[in-house]
Amino acid sequence: MRIKIYIFAIYLFMSPVLANAGIVRDVETERAFKLFNKDVEKYMGYKNGDIQHRLIINDQFNAFVEGGKNVFYNSGLILKIKNVGQFIAVSAHELAHIKNGDLNKRMVAKNKAENLGAYGIGIAFLSGLLSNSTDVTVGGSMLYGQVAGRSFVGYIRGQEKAADALSLEVFKKLKYSPIGVVKVQELMLEREGIVSKKAEYVRTHPTSENRLKVAKSALEKSPYKNNKFPKKWRDTFLRIQAKLFGYTKDRREVYNKYPVSDKSDLARYARAMNYYSNQKFKQAIFEIEQLLKKNPDDIFYQENKAVFLSALGNHKKAIKIYEKILKKNRKEDIFWIEYARILIEEGSKESLKDAEYALLKARFLNPDELSLYRIMIGLYSKTKQEGKRLLAYSELMLLKRTYSELMLLKRNKRALDLAKQAQKKLKKNSPEYIRAGDIISMMKNKK
Repeated sequence: MRIKIYIFAIYLFMSPVLANAGIVRDVETERAFKLFNKDVEKYMGYKNGDIQHRLIINDQFNAFVEGGKNVFYNSGLILKIKNVGQFIAVSAHELAHIKNGDLNKRMVAKNKAENLGAYGIGIAFLSGLLSNSTDVTVGGSMLYGQVAGRSFVGYIRGQEKAADALSLEVFKKLKYSPIGVVKVQELMLEREGIVSKKAEYVRTHPTSENRLKVAKSALEKSPYKNNKFPKKWRDTFLRIQAKLFGYTKDRREVYNKYPVSDKSDLARYARAMNYYSNQKFKQAIFEIEQLLKKNPDDIFYQENKAVFLSALGNHKKAIKIYEKILKKNRKEDIFWIEYARILIEEGSKESLKDAEYALLKARFLNPDELSLYRIMIGLYSKTKQEGKRLLAYSELMLLKRTYSELMLLKRNKRALDLAKQAQKKLKKNSPEYIRAGDIISMMKNKK
């Protein structure tokens, strides 16, 4: 699979990490995240698909919740932890924040704090506290009103303790060993260093010494301490880890860990991804073909081969592979988007027609995916369908999020103007004409 990175601001109150993040859509990784979290989500009352799990290419050891039911994991976290048990320790904590409605509660608490005239925390600082992305310490130079500021920080710290407690409850109910929770807290303690020595009352998270103590106590009392996660989960985590290591690390690091003499599947996968990221496409194809000899039905190896072939300019072979994949995986929006991208690159009249169908299919599956509108804009520019291009551009403007109210107003106005222009060029009463009309009505109602 082609790892696609999108850089944009998403939510009204973004995490500092998200503001400049490379958000990755990768079907294999997202399926793995869903697999690891399915039991936790079921216990918390969520159905399959309620929670979205996404990967960010970022070296920081971090995971956080944003924008409702979305959990983000940094690649640095995935590569630092050792196994699937540690991953679930992290994800269960983040899912606990969603279950407890913590982001909405923080918004309310923030608004109350802003109304207290006794202090002056900047909006940017408060916005940072609204995410779970970093451990924010509060120094004297950052606060003018110590009492209100510490009250707000203390409130957030209480949420963190509650999330820890719920995640440990989940581990107990599902008969998971808490050893992963202990190991993650040890990593957190190691990461924090001197920060962990600061007084707990000036931190948004309880100190890791205290969190580690609670986790160790839970482990000592657990009758499930020796339980193991399913082999499929353990193997899948290691495969995702190897894939990310190969893609994100430099060539020397990859070859130190996975030398050419290592013929294991994990080593070949890591090297293939590293070759691809360094534009050595023939070598990447060689490694992935060796994997396919052993695992001919593996759709993700097939997908990667298609992407590597496309990068070499062999679009026709890549298209055939994607068509084979899509016969059994018709509900994956990213497969349809990547298939459309290759069809557009191939460029024949028939391929461009098929690309439009693929993008419309992807939009039906996930109308909130920004990348498909960008590709639609390119397709309709190439096919000189100006009305449809303007409509796709209008929809893109509507989907983009910003922390600035002024910028939001400007984007809404831009979306309205584009929808009006689109209607003038679209066939009256066509599906596209009606969609443009819906946008116009929606924007007028917002005024």
